[in-house]
Amino acid sequence: MKKKTKLGILGLVIIFALFIAFRVFYQKGAKLLADLYPWNYVALVVIVALLIFFLVRYMKKSKNAPEEESVAPTDAVSGRKPLMSSNQIGLAAAFGGAAFAFRALGIAVPMVPPLTMDPGALMPCLGGMCGGPIVGIIVGIARGIPSGTPAVDLWAQPIKGIYWYFVWKQITKIKSEKKRWVVFAITTFLLQFFVEQPMFIAGNSFILHLYPFYPTWPFTLAWYSVVYSIFQFVVFAAIIKAFPGLFNWQSDKKKKRTQSV
Repeated sequence: MKKKTKLGILGLVIIFALFIAFRVFYQKGAKLLADLYPWNYVALVVIVALLIFFLVRYMKKSKNAPEEESVAPTDAVSGRKPLMSSNQIGLAAAFGGAAFAFRALGIAVPMVPPLTMDPGALMPCLGGMCGGPIVGIIVGIARGIPSGTPAVDLWAQPIKGIYWYFVWKQITKIKSEKKRWVVFAITTFLLQFFVEQPMFIAGNSFILHLYPFYPTWPFTLAWYSVVYSIFQFVVFAAIIKAFPGLFNWQSDKKKKRTQSV
């Protein structure tokens, strides 16, 4: 394993140690900076700015070195494939930090309690889509640490990063960009309705005992799945359009240019 990779993994470990210490000794369900309400927005701007800075830097680096893949290369000395590449470590740190901070700051759109639209909950999906299942798991854990229901989020959020990686891998194989967008939109709703909602309802019922489990609840809350799916798709689409190379998204215009050359 390369020295940079080791340092990156060590950095991730330190970050998670700080996250856990913050969760156990300070937060305890409270919102960060609760008494300094205007600073919530300042912190949010800083978080988003840092995430955008990393993504832009990643894109520039990819253009300068197109042969470098997002997956971990094989170590020439040991002949083994490192668990994570330096790019994956950076993605895990960027999206993991954003996921943790969004939740810790309480940045969410409240709906019917306990339902919210939380941008931090989208980070494990995005992490898995662009960085692979391991990145999705790391970001999911970062999202689960500051959660008000960590007993559910610490395992459910990483699962989102895993299945979105495999689903996204198939979506990006579709050659037509128009068909890809349609499949992407429909898949977002189907995963939200048939996978994510039942998973969290089951966790809240069987683990936290917040309410009895009824298999019909996802249908009862269908309106929420529709609204949340639209919110999720809009955020995903905006980020993918801004950084298509990061998510292996090829536009028809780019393909036409390549063919003409």
